[in-house]
Amino acid sequence: MPFYEVIHKDATKWLQQIKIGLATSTSLYALDSGLVFWMNQLRE
Repeated sequence: MPFYEVIHKDATKWLQQIKIGLATSTSLYALDSGLVFWMNQLRE
């Protein structure tokens, strides 16, 4: 597939942003709203 690398790169970047968001919300004690937001991002 010609677009595999682009899709893979985008997916990796997106997952990294979600992980960073979860870590940030946990460290800021905003787990309730942060966790809901980032879990919804995983569903999309």
